[in-house]
Amino acid sequence: MEKYETRREREYSSTFNRLTVDGFVPEQNLQFRSKVAVCEKGKRYALATAEGQDSVVYAVDGYIVKDGLRCDKLVLVRRTQEGRIPENWSEIFVELKGTDVEHAIAQLRATLSKPLFRHPANDDIRARIVAQSFPAHKSDLKMEKAKKEFRQNYDCDLRGMKTGQEEKL
Repeated sequence: MEKYETRREREYSSTFNRLTVDGFVPEQNLQFRSKVAVCEKGKRYALATAEGQDSVVYAVDGYIVKDGLRCDKLVLVRRTQEGRIPENWSEIFVELKGTDVEHAIAQLRATLSKPLFRHPANDDIRARIVAQSFPAHKSDLKMEKAKKEFRQNYDCDLRGMKTGQEEKL
């Protein structure tokens, strides 16, 4: 996969900049936070930033992406000081799920494949499935296969997490 899919993507300093210019309003505005949390239907994803960093949260499902498979939320964390070029961002795609991990993988895959979310400033890309439960054995073959696929195709770290489990950036 090329870093730049189109000329238009080169014109923006980050995915955040592109979403802002395209008129998408975040659920949680870009601001300094030491912890970021997103919730939906009793499922909760929590992220603690290393030194407290600027973060923003967008609804993907039904807002940025209206049709087809898509994940629930996008969390962007700016890891460089404001105004510093080039910018470095962590891009975290979150799917809040009950138990259907296979469907969550498909939703994350579909979202990650969209050029809108690709930008070279996103040098730390993560996909998180927050589920009520996961298959009993840790080496679930479908999840392991998806982890390899996401790493190869999207340079993305895919992981499953329990609701409320806090991740560190």
